[in-house]
Amino acid sequence: MQKLIPIFLGGLSGNCYLLQNNDSIILVDTGSKSKLKQLEQTLTDHAIKIETIQLILITHGDFDHTGNCACFQNKYKIKIAIHEKDAGMIENSDMFWNRKSGNKIVRMVLNTLFGIQKCIPDIKILDTSDLNEFGINAKTIHIPGHSAGSIGILTQEGDFICGDIFENTKKPKIGPIIDNKAEAESSINRIKKLTINRVFPGHGEGFELKELEL
Repeated sequence: MQKLIPIFLGGLSGNCYLLQNNDSIILVDTGSKSKLKQLEQTLTDHAIKIETIQLILITHGDFDHTGNCACFQNKYKIKIAIHEKDAGMIENSDMFWNRKSGNKIVRMVLNTLFGIQKCIPDIKILDTSDLNEFGINAKTIHIPGHSAGSIGILTQEGDFICGDIFENTKKPKIGPIIDNKAEAESSINRIKKLTINRVFPGHGEGFELKELEL
């Protein structure tokens, strides 16, 4: 039976999610690099042998979601997948690589404080990608707005991992950081048309789509 397991790392880190179907396992996002040991221990606590994870799927290129990509790729030889429009963020250690917002000084300071360790993705996702080849009944959906290459993951059961386009730190709402408002609005309209039972955000606990203030 396929299941979705949330991993809440806390602090500045984004959430991670395990998609597991018998022996098939995908890890969605890797949290911030300060949470590496906590993430490894949590996976062990769930009886996951990390080296058996088939794929790490990144919802977008920010430091709090990609922080341990390079480590998992190098240490455990796990393939990394990210949308092609966010790939340069991890390839260049620059979470502003494809963003319009932020001046040069702010970018330099934030990249210094929360820099992404360089990582060359194994797979660059386009729009919709079927995850059945990895044994998971789900597909990726391109939902730009928070970043140009943000993706969501919709499972066969109707669970939707949404990255940072939505959050639920106090209540379900649109995420506070939107790089392209027009793209975000288009993505939200696309999400509304999907058959979703429950939304799982990058920050905060899961919620029903009808709880959102849109």
